[in-house]
Amino acid sequence: MKSVVLSTLLFLFMINGLYCQNEDILEQDWFKESYYGSYEFYEAVNTLRNEGKLAGRAALIEVANQFQTEKKWQAYMSAKMYEVASYNATDEYRDGVKIGEEVIEYIKTNAPDNFAYTHAIYREIGRVYNSKLMYDEALKYHLEENQLLENNLKESNPYWYGSSHNDTGGTYANLGDFDKAVFHLEKAISIGEESKCDKCNELIANAYTNLGRTYIFLEKIEEAGELMRKGNKLLAEEHGEFDLRMVPQYYNLAEYYHTLDEKILEKDVLKKALFIIDNTATKDETYNKFILVRILFYYGFVTAKLKEHEESEKV
Repeated sequence: MKSVVLSTLLFLFMINGLYCQNEDILEQDWFKESYYGSYEFYEAVNTLRNEGKLAGRAALIEVANQFQTEKKWQAYMSAKMYEVASYNATDEYRDGVKIGEEVIEYIKTNAPDNFAYTHAIYREIGRVYNSKLMYDEALKYHLEENQLLENNLKESNPYWYGSSHNDTGGTYANLGDFDKAVFHLEKAISIGEESKCDKCNELIANAYTNLGRTYIFLEKIEEAGELMRKGNKLLAEEHGEFDLRMVPQYYNLAEYYHTLDEKILEKDVLKKALFIIDNTATKDETYNKFILVRILFYYGFVTAKLKEHEESEKV
């Protein structure tokens, strides 16, 4: 009975697995070009990156109010976009969604042609919902972003256009709509391969892995393994095999090894993911704990299957 319960829980964890999204907003450097000489904004974003979401959010609210008073509207929208992102994987996620909706309405009223900020807010709200496993809600925003980019920015910004297909495809996969997932993920790969844009290797790598994960559920196991290995290799070449962005790659590769009943390989890649989190995670504990608990559960399950009872109990 115990093994049946564990197997059921593991299946649910895998169905709602870690889809690979493209570069997190907190890892980007383009904000340096958008703070318009504001040292305060630069410091607020660094606080969010290095000291966690609560401290970063407080700093961002302060600079957003300053920009609003000074009527620096683009800087104001940038600050609000980072504020929305700070609610990712938190219990206060509804506050982040509300702020994002208010910013979208503000843009529609005051800067209707500012598609760059509108799509970014849609994306961040979608990712906030994804972080809470609320995939139906997430899908609405990813589809809005996808349509906006399709109509206005697909030529000038292929990276984000491809990323929106990756996010949409990953969300469809989590909802179990695998045909639509395949469509969007293949589209993301083709956009990345055709445009050869900056950071497109990361886009392609993540879409490969997400497509591979989708193929597992379509029982195309051989194709799934090939895609996941390609995604893993490409992202490791781009950022190194012990970069934090590799964690979802290893988690999904473990799912592939699980289908082959390769318990040792399954354990090895999960151990790699845990090592990365333990050694390279930032001070922002909320997101890391969300990922960590999923991997620890999975790792404990695998070590129990291997009859490594001491290791399993410790986990």
